[in-house]
Amino acid sequence: MRQISPLSRRSFTTTSAPQPVRVLLSKSTDPYLNLAIEDWLFHHGQYDKQTLYLWRNEPTVVIGRNQNPWKECDVKALERDSIHLVRRSSGGGAVYHDLGNSCFSFFSDKSSYDKNKNSLIICDALRHFNITASPNTRNDILVNDRKISGSAYRLSGKRCLHHGTLLISTHLHNLQKYLYVGNPYIKSAGVASVRSPVQNLSHYAPMLTHDLLMNAITKEFFHHYGHRCGVELLDEEEMKKIPQLSEAYENLRKWGWRFGETPSFEHKLQYTFLWGTVSIHLHSEEGRFKKVEASSEPPEVLEGLSSLLEGKAYDRHGLSEAMEMMEDRGSTVTQRRREVEEWLVREM
Repeated sequence: MRQISPLSRRSFTTTSAPQPVRVLLSKSTDPYLNLAIEDWLFHHGQYDKQTLYLWRNEPTVVIGRNQNPWKECDVKALERDSIHLVRRSSGGGAVYHDLGNSCFSFFSDKSSYDKNKNSLIICDALRHFNITASPNTRNDILVNDRKISGSAYRLSGKRCLHHGTLLISTHLHNLQKYLYVGNPYIKSAGVASVRSPVQNLSHYAPMLTHDLLMNAITKEFFHHYGHRCGVELLDEEEMKKIPQLSEAYENLRKWGWRFGETPSFEHKLQYTFLWGTVSIHLHSEEGRFKKVEASSEPPEVLEGLSSLLEGKAYDRHGLSEAMEMMEDRGSTVTQRRREVEEWLVREM
């Protein structure tokens, strides 16, 4: 592979004629940058070419465009363990990424878009390692009824994107640690994930690595389209110099995109402390407290909290800020409020 400038449109091939295929490989493991590159390729890529983009991320939870992070993953655990949370621009469910998980993105125009062909390219690449895989009706790729790859899609005008993940040697216990099956107390307008039994490809081919699999996918991509090209190695610093890409990168990192784009939802909570019962019904829009119905016995514990929470970020920081603004009612009530705050932080 030869490293070329991401701004260059040359193809390194055996002939001087333009090639109808393009392959890009990211050298970065920054999830915000890799997804920004994908967004840039979707909007500004060469759609006269079948394009394959290969990448992987450091530990990250990626949620779908219309998902609720508080319902899909343990947001507090992500913050505690310095795991990234990224909202992508396509649909689909929540997934966990780490360096043992590889990602692929196929770009094409609408007239040549074929997600079944894309899945076949992945399955044929796995045959290089004596792994027999096949897609199911949802276009997940399975080996022995275990999911090793999931996909999501984005279509806009004539532009089409099919992207997915491949579990090579990911830390599977982190899927259970960071991803929820679903919080029954949250009623959300967002799209819920569908959980499936999964397995690493290294279970079937212990010597398999990211580089080996990316090479095999590239070979099958060339084979299926009957053309070859040079592989563009994307340098992190060079990519950030592209204005549209840099803008997408900064937007993906913003709280307003990661949390503020959350569809409206409600969260009902109740708990009985030694001193009394607390009931709270939280309504959230755009990642903020919209309306709060709170009651407690004795009533002075939560008196005034509802109005103080409205408009604040739906997280522990917004909650703490509102609790600190409550009127002082003495040491006993203050202690009880601390207990309520600790409970809410655990449950939210």
